[in-house]
Amino acid sequence: RILGHICHKPISGAADNRYSSLRILVADDNPTNRKVIDMVLGSLGYRPDLVNNGAEAVKACTQSPYDLVLMDVHMPDTDGYEATRQIRANSTTAQPRIVALTAHAMAGDREACLAAGMDAYLAKPLDLNLLRAELEATHRVSELQSETTGIAPSEANWSSAIEVISGEDLRNEMLELFRKHAPHQWATLLQAWKESDFEGMRLAAHTFKSSLHHIEELELANIVQDIELQAPDGDMEACSRLIHSCQKQIEALF
Repeated sequence: RILGHICHKPISGAADNRYSSLRILVADDNPTNRKVIDMVLGSLGYRPDLVNNGAEAVKACTQSPYDLVLMDVHMPDTDGYEATRQIRANSTTAQPRIVALTAHAMAGDREACLAAGMDAYLAKPLDLNLLRAELEATHRVSELQSETTGIAPSEANWSSAIEVISGEDLRNEMLELFRKHAPHQWATLLQAWKESDFEGMRLAAHTFKSSLHHIEELELANIVQDIELQAPDGDMEACSRLIHSCQKQIEALF
């Protein structure tokens, strides 16, 4: 079952008692994405720091040492690729593991992430087993780099993570966030369309698509994803057709 951008299968292996000592930064321009990841990591005993874009991620990494950065690839202004390059280029910055997050796996995405200096790549919807594997890998690196193991963190309760992503609390949070942010996201997409700003359309569609996924409007999310995919080709006719096909349904959600 999928809720937002997290999906789960049966979690393999026992819970580990080391995870919550990791210092984690989440960089994503979509507030609903940040909330979902924050709640899931919080259920495991983490207290991640959250930032809105790549520039803020670069700044955060210069101010605090992180073990792991979960970096959305597609963000306005400074995207995940550029943010990673800047972090890697700063020799005075403690170098975290950087794991790319992207809403759809495209040919060449993994190679582009690794070329930018990222350590791994996770496609959304996130699989909890794959997320767990990245936490385990980060812990191994953190242990090797540290002179001491530090304070033993609380046990990571993966059943709690499943409860979070399946529960009414998260569903209600997602609806509240959608009503708060989605009208502006949709207006941004329409404005870019009216101005024939294809890059603006692509970025706005990427963000808005995620918000629709979080409230399980999957059919509408797929249409908006088609706008995201068509915009780089400069196909105004196709983008206009897609916008007109879903405009009334989307605006009825607000």
